[in-house]
Amino acid sequence: MKILQNRRVKRFQFKAFEKKIRTLHRRESELMQCKPFYVPLEKPLFIGYEKYFVLRDDFKSPIVEKLLKLINSHIFSKTKDFTYRVRRKSKAAQLQKGRKNIPIEHSLRMLNPNEWSKLPADEQKYFFKKIIFKKRFIHGAIHECLSRGFAKNI
Repeated sequence: MKILQNRRVKRFQFKAFEKKIRTLHRRESELMQCKPFYVPLEKPLFIGYEKYFVLRDDFKSPIVEKLLKLINSHIFSKTKDFTYRVRRKSKAAQLQKGRKNIPIEHSLRMLNPNEWSKLPADEQKYFFKKIIFKKRFIHGAIHECLSRGFAKNI
C-alpha cells in the first residue's frame, strides 16, 4: 500500500510540474506576441569609469588635437583606481609578486602602416617608424623575425 502512495505522490508532483511548465510556456508566447515597451536611450549606459588622454591648456593646437583624436585610446574599469584582480597565477601575477590588484596599462594607440600612409605629409612628420626585432626559438635555434610597426615617440 505504501508503494502505491509513493507512486501516486510522484505522479501528482510530475503532473503539477508539467502544468506549471505549460502555463509558463503559454505566458511566454503571449508576451512574445506583444510589442516591446522599452524606451531607447539617447546615450548608452556603462557602469564604471572611463579613462582617456586629454591635452593640457598650454599645449593645445589644432594639429595636435587632430593627432590625439587619431591615436587616443579609451579604457574602462569597474573600479576608480583602474586595477584588475588576478584570479589565476599568470605571468602578470608573478611579476607583481603577490599584489592582488594589478593596474590596467593605458597607452596611446599605434598606427598601422595603412593609417600612416593615408595621413598628409605634414602630419606624418610627428610619427616615426619603429622596427621591432623578435627572437623566436625554433627547434633549438634562434631565428630573428623582423616585424614592422609604427609607434609613438617616447
